[in-house]
Amino acid sequence: MVQRIVGIDLGSHSVKAVTIAARSKGPVPGRGPQRVGFDMLQWGEEPVRAAAEGEDEAATLRERQGAALQMLQRRGALDGEVFVTGLPGDAAAVKTLTFPFNDRAKVAETLPFMLEDEIALDLDDVVYSHVFVEGGARSRDKGSEVLCAYARKDAVQEVLDQLAITGVDPRHVELDALALAHVWHGVFAPPHGGDHDGSTELRTPGGTVIETAEGAPAPCAALVDIGHRHTTVCVLAGGRVVSAHTLLHGGADATRALARELSLQLDEAERGKRKEAFIEVSGAVAQFPEQQQISDVLKRAYAPVVRRLRQIIQATISSARLRVVKVVLTGGGSKVLNLDRHIAEELNVKVARGTELNALLQSAQRTPLAVDDAAPLDDGAGAESALAFAYALSALGGSRGTSRLDFRTGPFAWKGDFDFLRERLPALSAWAAALVVALGLGAAAQAVMLSREDTALLEQQLKLCQEITGEKTDSTSRCLALIQERINGTAGFQVPETSATDTFLEISRRLPYATELKRKVTELDITSERVRLKGTTVSYDAIDTMVERLQGGRCFSLVEKGKARNVNADTVEMNVTINLDCAKAPGDGKTPAPPPGPTAEQLRAATSASATSSSSNSAAASIPSLTPSQSSSMPGDAVPYAPPPVPVEVGGDGGFKRPSTEAIEERRERLKKLREERELRRKQLISNPLQRQSVRDRFQKPAVLDGNDGDE
Repeated sequence: MVQRIVGIDLGSHSVKAVTIAARSKGPVPGRGPQRVGFDMLQWGEEPVRAAAEGEDEAATLRERQGAALQMLQRRGALDGEVFVTGLPGDAAAVKTLTFPFNDRAKVAETLPFMLEDEIALDLDDVVYSHVFVEGGARSRDKGSEVLCAYARKDAVQEVLDQLAITGVDPRHVELDALALAHVWHGVFAPPHGGDHDGSTELRTPGGTVIETAEGAPAPCAALVDIGHRHTTVCVLAGGRVVSAHTLLHGGADATRALARELSLQLDEAERGKRKEAFIEVSGAVAQFPEQQQISDVLKRAYAPVVRRLRQIIQATISSARLRVVKVVLTGGGSKVLNLDRHIAEELNVKVARGTELNALLQSAQRTPLAVDDAAPLDDGAGAESALAFAYALSALGGSRGTSRLDFRTGPFAWKGDFDFLRERLPALSAWAAALVVALGLGAAAQAVMLSREDTALLEQQLKLCQEITGEKTDSTSRCLALIQERINGTAGFQVPETSATDTFLEISRRLPYATELKRKVTELDITSERVRLKGTTVSYDAIDTMVERLQGGRCFSLVEKGKARNVNADTVEMNVTINLDCAKAPGDGKTPAPPPGPTAEQLRAATSASATSSSSNSAAASIPSLTPSQSSSMPGDAVPYAPPPVPVEVGGDGGFKRPSTEAIEERRERLKKLREERELRRKQLISNPLQRQSVRDRFQKPAVLDGNDGDE
């Protein structure tokens, strides 16, 4: 189904609506230089009621426009699927900003800050949109040139609320001056795609030849829409918008001037301006004094527009190095007889009326008028509908060279896309269900294939295991155990070269005593390959001291200091890792200096106190009790290991001496014997006659007996 696009121009004199439908691109017979493919379906125009005497014209404008909209709705002029409208230049503005970089993401991030410095409004009160100017004069050197349009949020909301009364939710809200670019590309652009009529020699209406040599300003065109209260100007070159302007002068100024000079009512002056107004130009002089008077009044009324157009043309030459060689007039205020020739004489630029729009309207269906409706405006209303055309053409997406500046962004973003999805939710759900079923079937088929491959691989492993061991097994883990038993003669158990107890004692012996260095071990994790020690001490230097003491310990192949941090002013948390490898680190054999022993007075006091307490404990009286600082030399709060008693020598001054080397070696011999006894018991558990016979039958290997049924 063809999608109908309705462009709505909320003018202050009349409300216009143009309905088009997209078609294939290319020229359409009878429609001149049309470049964007569309079909004209219908158009409608409804005059806005004039303000009553004593009524505020500006305050009641939205209300009077709303009444005209409702009239157009009753006549069917607002029947469509896509709606586009715009804001006038007095409610929005446009600025050209330059950036010293080309990264578009970076430009989007920087734009709000630059815009806030350029405008006198709070950024939270405005909505803005921007497009990049491709091939701009400033962007060609370096950096980017951005065209940014902004408007007050309350102005955008006011337009949306006004259209919502008639059930219209516009998909786009554009700026009128920038929207004129769409009607240029869709209707007025020459067939060859340039900005002028394609002649090799350009001349002004006065006969001056325009230089087109290399280095001279390039030709461009301007679209001027003279409305009732505003005049909108859009300058285009090479398919891009060079500048956009809104002049606060329009046809209403001429109407008021005629009413004042000729003592007429405003409605009479408006009708006279449209039917009998005349401007004297070369080749068309006034025949009556009244004509001369009207011409002079109109020249003075349009003088601000002409003066501002001259400034825009001069600024285009100086800033953008472009020369306006053609001006196209549209809008209801441009219908004054000879106004185009008067502007051409004043600006020395070729000026043409937008008559192509009239041909388009004649081929379309005009919405019917009710019997009690006001008389329609004149049939040559194509020029007045230029903005409505522009809004409708912008929704086609086929206007080449133009980018969209849309105020329906941020909090005003159009939500119609969700309605589109809701309408097609059943079909989308069906497709999603089919996709889920297809994915499920694919996953199930893949799982079946993987299961078959896994079963085949397991069968191959068991067959290979049977060839190696000569015994049929039902699991690969059992097969690996048999192979390991065949290689090692045992079930793979190995006694570590050093036990956790040995490592613990070595750490306790190596760490500085608590009387020498305050420290506390909070965690101690000992495995066969590594020791992880965590605790607290008083400084980072204390950590270095402990690491230095631990280095050289038996089986301590590498001592590394880990991450440390301050817990408070007097406490530092430490982490130390010790790698265990007895083959690489047999130990340096150094014995750290013992802590200072108790004094003679402490020894005698401890001995006398022990003797008086109990005679059964007299043997313990010869050994003084340890002070709290000495007892805290063990790591953390762990229960100290109690080795077998060793001889302790007492010095002549009553202090304790370190155990002798012979005592330490004797203790090591005892530990070695304990390990040997443990290994012997283990062998006795796994080596019994029944198991030995099973192993012999399994591998056809005769067992070597030593006469003892418990050993092999």
